[in-house]
Amino acid sequence: MRALAFSRALFDRASAGEIAVIENFGFTVKKTKTVNKVVGLIAPKGKILLVDAPFAAETRLAARNLERVSLQEAAKLNTLDLAQYSKIIVSTKALETIIARVSGEKN
Repeated sequence: MRALAFSRALFDRASAGEIAVIENFGFTVKKTKTVNKVVGLIAPKGKILLVDAPFAAETRLAARNLERVSLQEAAKLNTLDLAQYSKIIVSTKALETIIARVSGEKN
């Protein structure tokens, strides 16, 4: 039942255009200001969830001071995460992990 709810929530968010895919979070400058600028271009307002598999330490440090931004590993992403953020930004590597989870593959 949980897997079905997760799949449905993921489908609904993707259909609504509320999921953005970014190649990776390997920003050239490891500063909070840079992360804020990139996130602001993709989603100017609202709570944002960044999803990667896994996050680089530099990205965690750069994003931790942004109040509207939260981080989640792709393997730990759940239905509540999909429901409570206005925009979700996913790396391509995380997207592969999420698709594998939804299709029932083991990671």
